[in-house]
Amino acid sequence: MHASPIRNSALAAALALAALALAPPAARAQSYAAPDAGTGVARIGFVQGPVAVQRGDSDTSTQAVLNAPVLGADYVTTGAGARAEIQLDDVTALRLGPNVQLRFTRLDASRREMQLAEGTVDLRVLRANAAPAQIDTPSVAVRPASEGSVRVSVDADGGTRVAVRSGRADVLTPQGTRSLVPGTTLVAYGLAAQPVIQYQAALASDDFDRFNGDRDIGELRALSLAYAPPGVAGVNDLASYGTWYDDTTYGQIWVPTLIAPGWAPYRDGRWAWEDRYGWTWIGYEPWGWAPYHYGRWFHHPHRGWAWVPARAAVAWSPALVSFVTFGGGPGLGFDTIGWLPLAPFEPFYPWWGTGASFVTFNRTSFVPYNPAYWRHWHGDARYDGITAVRRQQFLAGDFAHVVRVPPDRLRKIELVHGSLPVAPTDANLRFTAHPAPPQLAVRTTTFRRTFAGDSAVTPRTAFAQQRAAFEQHRTLAAPAIDPWARFGKDRTTTGAVTNRTAPAAHGVTVIDGAAQPSQPAPPETRRGAHASAAWSRFEASSPASSRTETHGGVTVHDLSGPHEAAPRTTETTHAGPARATETTRTTETTRAPEVTHAAPAPPPRYVPPQSAPRTTQSAPAPQGGHAGAQGHHAEHGSAHR
Repeated sequence: MHASPIRNSALAAALALAALALAPPAARAQSYAAPDAGTGVARIGFVQGPVAVQRGDSDTSTQAVLNAPVLGADYVTTGAGARAEIQLDDVTALRLGPNVQLRFTRLDASRREMQLAEGTVDLRVLRANAAPAQIDTPSVAVRPASEGSVRVSVDADGGTRVAVRSGRADVLTPQGTRSLVPGTTLVAYGLAAQPVIQYQAALASDDFDRFNGDRDIGELRALSLAYAPPGVAGVNDLASYGTWYDDTTYGQIWVPTLIAPGWAPYRDGRWAWEDRYGWTWIGYEPWGWAPYHYGRWFHHPHRGWAWVPARAAVAWSPALVSFVTFGGGPGLGFDTIGWLPLAPFEPFYPWWGTGASFVTFNRTSFVPYNPAYWRHWHGDARYDGITAVRRQQFLAGDFAHVVRVPPDRLRKIELVHGSLPVAPTDANLRFTAHPAPPQLAVRTTTFRRTFAGDSAVTPRTAFAQQRAAFEQHRTLAAPAIDPWARFGKDRTTTGAVTNRTAPAAHGVTVIDGAAQPSQPAPPETRRGAHASAAWSRFEASSPASSRTETHGGVTVHDLSGPHEAAPRTTETTHAGPARATETTRTTETTRAPEVTHAAPAPPPRYVPPQSAPRTTQSAPAPQGGHAGAQGHHAEHGSAHR
């Protein structure tokens, strides 16, 4: 990992950051790979008892798990005795009591709104300058007016009770806004157009209030940490499960503790499909939110795997990894899918983007193994950083038996630039293999009422339409929503360069920054900046084709896509080898076969190494294997998150 002298030079890292800051927008754009038509993403930060999520893009209801994402139009329901917490950001959390029927209508900085049809929730705001949030009931809308805690209950008949535990809240009605402070309970019933308002004595504290107080303790403590940028949820978990260190190269880094032998980032969890982001990682570790969706990982020579948080506000990412493929045979393509965490400054090829269409599955480039490239980048692969699973297991949502890919297997892999060319299945919509209990089903009749507030719901495209569009190789339009709205500003980057093999109207863009004049891109590549109208998911393609290759006496049938990103930018202070020109195959990919067999149940929670039931095994090395990845990647190129 630290073979390069850059690793030991804080000055070199500072120069790299300075160079990045002075780089043109095209070179910096990849640091902010914005989602397609995306809004904010909330985190399930606590689950106790029966809790379910019904996705806004399908009728699939899945058990809620820690660190699962929640998007606009998703429903969250709870059963008897349940508790849950949905973290909207680092200073705003919605706590759910038992028997809740809730729908998130919007999740962005300008409008974070939810409809409470039944049950009791508590909206906690830890800082006065938090982004606005609003709870809509069948009678009134409730909005915190300061930092504090406001409790809202809706009964089976739609009656609403609002009690402020601390701070101040505004109750909005067509007749005006009423300010509410601790000591009084507001009762509202009737239609939202003409609600009847009454006041009662303050509600007595109960177990739900004590639960909220306990949750506040850890989250308030986390506000004093300045190691991560504002707006990042889950930072409060890091102090309990790891240690912060001051690194001479990267500044503050976080190292997890109580990890099992053979652990690596993005190994203990599963991939799920989200319609606005594509393949999304759900970490099983109790801290597995911030380190997997913001910042980068690297292998420290003395401390092992360490997380480098982003130093500025960046958009939420479904994961920060590079996908690889290998295996298969004539006519079969690849039979194994792998992934490895990205270290700071390593090139990143997102599989999602912004624009009016979805990410294209069949526009993908496969880069065969190149020893010089793997010495220069992805040096963490030699620390068993690559995790892999059979393609059939991937599509069945079975990640209980992953394998580690040793360095001598690198010669068999191909690096994926862009979208992973496999179509998601219904199994990939679930956060766990276990179905949600029937009693947690959304009671649609309760949501047919007229709610106060804005009734507009975040538009989502049905999963059946997404898959049908992929199978038919056509573009499926999606509503464009500013993904940076969660930060209260528009950071859309312009200046896209479309892939030369596709019609410009499709807006397919390669994200790798711009090469310096001293290091032009090879003629078979195309480079471009991240753009607001890029990365269409479903696009017309040419007839599928393939070719066979022989590696080490093994014949492999490979499939590829038509484009590849440009080489990284090399700074003058870099002493490592220059990145070799990569040969990218240009045939079209074909869609993955449907998998219908049932998936084994993944572990329900993270287990310390003393009794960890999940074990990984190394993938067998082929005969004549090449010991690649002897060096380490450089500190230059794309910016870290």
